[in-house]
Amino acid sequence: MFYHKCAGNGHISSNCPQAVKSVQVIKDNKHMKVVLLNGTEVACLVDTGSGVSIFCVTLNDGEFTFTKASAQPECAESKELSIYNIVETGSNIDASPQYKPVIESMIAEYKPAENNAECPFRHQTSRHSAVESESIRKEVDVWLQDGIVRKSSSNFASRVVVVKKLQAQVKDALRDVEQAKAAKEELQALSKEAERKVKALEAEVLQLSEDLASSKRARRAAETERYALTLRAAELTDRISSVEKELFPLQCSNKELTSKIEEINVENTSLAPRQSSGGSVLMRWWRRAIATQRSSSV
Repeated sequence: MFYHKCAGNGHISSNCPQAVKSVQVIKDNKHMKVVLLNGTEVACLVDTGSGVSIFCVTLNDGEFTFTKASAQPECAESKELSIYNIVETGSNIDASPQYKPVIESMIAEYKPAENNAECPFRHQTSRHSAVESESIRKEVDVWLQDGIVRKSSSNFASRVVVVKKLQAQVKDALRDVEQAKAAKEELQALSKEAERKVKALEAEVLQLSEDLASSKRARRAAETERYALTLRAAELTDRISSVEKELFPLQCSNKELTSKIEEINVENTSLAPRQSSGGSVLMRWWRRAIATQRSSSV
């Protein structure tokens, strides 16, 4: 024989020389339970229903003493009610002779109690609160008035039962169901149309948001350009002011030269018949003054 753990031949697993000899104690919790006796926890076997004990337990001063059970334990007579299996088929009663007359008299004298209760005494369980139960009761009362339900005559059934509808009522109910179905389909179509319109509006709002963002960027660029132009205009205004300040003394001197030239012209006009040669000299001086005036103006 071949043992796969030691890979040897000629022996079985229980006789393997390499196997470790040990004793294993396995406790199965399924067959044990912890019992609390006078404040002391004791692990005991689960009761299987057997009337035979394998040991006897005695409690003395808070301690438990376990002794071997005797073969014939002494049992005191029990005064509890005993249950016997009695089979009755017709008039034949299969019971012990000591109990048979009593049983026959009990069967002969038995009269079932009549239940004359008018209202049902068995109600279905309810998990509603008191307020909800009262609301449900009022709703059931309304149904009773409308003829939807009626009171039950059974003591073991529900308090109310649904009233069977007539053929016309069934047709009306079916028509109402069809109308409700058509209304539901129409509502679903309207919901889809509304959803489509909402998506279109969302796309339009997104486009408007993008346009608004681009217009904001253009406005910021225009404001930046306007600010730059304002700065440039201020700079040019400052330069014009400075140039005007520089030209002011030149303009004053230009006026003086102009007045002198006019005086010379007047004098030259008066002396022209007498001194033609001198007039030519004055003309040269006059031209030189004009050239000087033009250069100063530039």
